[in-house]
Amino acid sequence: MVQLNNKTKYEAKAVFDTATSTKHHGVLLLKQSTLQTIYDNSGSAAVGNEFQAHYSAIVFRHVFEDDSILDVAIPTVFYNYTQAVTGGHVSFTLKDVKTMSTKVRPVHDSMVSTLLTQGLQAQVEEIFGLSFTPSTSTVNSIHRHPGSSARQGFSGTDLDRTIEEPGVVYPLVTGNNTPNFASIMAVDSGRCNLAHTEYRLVTTDGTQTTYTEARAHSISVVKVDISEVEKSLGVPDMTTEVRGSNSAVSRDITEKLSTLAYSLPSPHMLINPANVTKAVSVPYEASQLAKYGRTQSFDFGPSFEFPSPFGDDYWGKPTVNTPSKPAKVYHKPLVMMPAKELKNCTKARLLEIISDVDEFFGLRPSDYGTYNDAELLEAVQEGYQEVADELAEEEWDRTIKQEELIALGAPKETVVLLSSEKLDQLHAQAYPE
Repeated sequence: MVQLNNKTKYEAKAVFDTATSTKHHGVLLLKQSTLQTIYDNSGSAAVGNEFQAHYSAIVFRHVFEDDSILDVAIPTVFYNYTQAVTGGHVSFTLKDVKTMSTKVRPVHDSMVSTLLTQGLQAQVEEIFGLSFTPSTSTVNSIHRHPGSSARQGFSGTDLDRTIEEPGVVYPLVTGNNTPNFASIMAVDSGRCNLAHTEYRLVTTDGTQTTYTEARAHSISVVKVDISEVEKSLGVPDMTTEVRGSNSAVSRDITEKLSTLAYSLPSPHMLINPANVTKAVSVPYEASQLAKYGRTQSFDFGPSFEFPSPFGDDYWGKPTVNTPSKPAKVYHKPLVMMPAKELKNCTKARLLEIISDVDEFFGLRPSDYGTYNDAELLEAVQEGYQEVADELAEEEWDRTIKQEELIALGAPKETVVLLSSEKLDQLHAQAYPE
């Protein structure tokens, strides 16, 4: 979840709407080593917390006779900026993003010149058998989400399209069929992987700016260590991870794009670990606490009622009137069927189960209608494993939040009994964004 702050003219003066279309397609080429560098260079605060970066990219575009658009994006420079992070959100300003985007433009231009000189445009055109026009796309984003990379989607805050506080997927005020890519990465056992990508076209008509979400196909190529014998036998030294939204790219083209992505020079990295800091609580003076009465009541359940969750040393943030935001979505309870019983399920029942898994993650239902019974069973088994991983990650996040509240003076016997919703609420007050 990414949270904007410090509203500025750049961020908040446009009125925009959203739409969806299967007419257009965006393709993003990445290397897993690039994502790993972003993670490693973001410093110690990135470990166990959300964090993010933005990037500029060269985009090759082909416009078809029916005005449908194919964009192929290749990042040239990643950069970060001041951001306060926790296990559940990133707080930053789009003003800082715009400033950095402007500063890195010469680096981007230099990289573009190198890529075009090396014949990149001809390589892209050969893969698709089409002519392309190169252009620049700025303020594309990628940020880490908790949980595994297997199943991810943007949070309600990421997708917040209010004028005052647009989500991270809506960074542009105006556009003219301007492409924008937004991705999620996740850390699996220390390895930073691509988890999800969405692609939008931004268009302004008069005072109305519309973000049209279209098909997305993102590729992350992973280097694999192989022996000299394997190399001589033609064993590939890379694998491909594909993430996207409603993609229509064929396997053959994906393989060719993967080979291209693997051969590309690495993008420039302007990732400063000093820009990523752990959000900390700020103590309020007695006069400030008195101003807000210090009579706030928190519902800890029938056995816990006291004026402040942390006694006289409460450091929490006073309740004030703030713009409403989408509430955090808590997982719908999911009862997982034993593996032995799964194998005896009908296809109809397996479709119901995988739909429940999608709902657990708050995702739009996927189309599994073309799956045969074996493929559907495998999808359910993988989904169950992702659920188990997610629950383990959430328990880890819950433990961290409990420890941080206890460190501020909250009674341990109270904190361990809090519901997830109440724990998140109190933690957000103790560590204001």
